[in-house]
Formats: sequence, C-alpha cells, structure tokens
Amino acid sequence: MTQMAPMKTAVALLFSLGVFGSSLPQGVGKAPDLSNARWIWCPDGGFQGSGPISYLRRKFRLAAQPEEATILITADNGYELYVNSQRIAAELDYGGTWNTVERFRIEHLLTQGMNVVAIRADNLGGPGGVLAGIYVRTTDGTLGHS
Repeated sequence: MTQMAPMKTAVALLFSLGVFGSSLPQGVGKAPDLSNARWIWCPDGGFQGSGPISYLRRKFRLAAQPEEATILITADNGYELYVNSQRIAAELDYGGTWNTVERFRIEHLLTQGMNVVAIRADNLGGPGGVLAGIYVRTTDGTLGHS
C-alpha cells in the first residue's frame, strides 16, 4: 500500500474555473480513511499571517492511471477545492454547518504522473481550519490515502 504524505504546504495559488461535462462519475465512491487525519488549524484567522484567506496544496504522483478516487473535505468556514487546476466545489458557511464533510469523485481529473489538489480556505473570524482526505485506487491496484 502506498501512503501519501499529509497535506500541509501553504502557498499562494491562482487558478481558472473549470466546467464539467456530462461524463462525471456516478456514485459516491470509497471514502478516504480519516482515522489518522488531523485538522490544519490557524488560531489567528489565517495561515502564516495571510489573513482570512489561506491557500494549501498537495502534490502527489500516481504510477498508473486512476480507476477510482474520492476526496472528503470540510473547512471552518469555507473552501474552494481544485484538482489539477479544475474547480470541483466551493462552500462558504455563515450558519455553523462547517462541521459537515463533503465527498467528491475525482478520478476523471487525475492522471498518471504528477497531480495537484489545492484548497482556498476562507475564515469568517476566530480560529480557522481545514480537514481533507484523498482515496485513490489505480488500474495496477495500488491504493493511496492522504
């Protein structure tokens, strides 16, 4: 089993918005194992002094074509999620539902070789945090979790 390192790097990123066609995968897919996941917290409202908006990204390499891949994500208070520069989803919570987790199928956006998952996290005040996990199964049977 291949393990991917935790998603921790904070960097500034700019992306164009992606548009999906009708070929999105069906079903919710296998959920990543979050038993070892930890929130990435920032007690002062932003990561590394960035203010209420923070940017995180995780690069990883796949040795084979992805067959199934899902990501779970939540953020206090909101996020925009990108996979290989394609915008997957966004949520900004004003009412306290940030403690729910969303799941997205992403195998159609991953490729054999280098891939990038990026998050733009929004904090509306107080401590802010992000929790995300990725599950990938490739055509050669390799499993990966991050």
